[in-house]
Amino acid sequence: STISAVAEGPILVTSGDNIGEGSLRAALETAAKSDDLAQILVATDGDIEIDSTLSYAGKAPLTIHGRGQAVKLKVDTTLFTVSEGADLTVDDLNFSGPGNLTIESRGKASKGIFVDICARTRPAS
Repeated sequence: STISAVAEGPILVTSGDNIGEGSLRAALETAAKSDDLAQILVATDGDIEIDSTLSYAGKAPLTIHGRGQAVKLKVDTTLFTVSEGADLTVDDLNFSGPGNLTIESRGKASKGIFVDICARTRPAS
């Protein structure tokens, strides 16, 4: 008999809470356990309020799909880290820091949200 694998669907974010079942933080923890491409779908009606750094510790690529929501952080700290060098794609999800700073708008003294992209070197073929 032939066994066929069915790809799992995206991990759903159903809560705008900082922690707990259905939160973005819980979805990131679940995605980090995957050896294959993981996808997170933010299906909340409103924005997501967090109070500490979000972290993705997986090695497999991760894609996060939003629907125009914002991830808001009220304290001055790192908003999101990818600690194991995985590829990250974010689609239709906004990030906002203290004072409503975003990637597009900076405050005084060049404060704001910065995207730090680390280039990986690939072995020569």
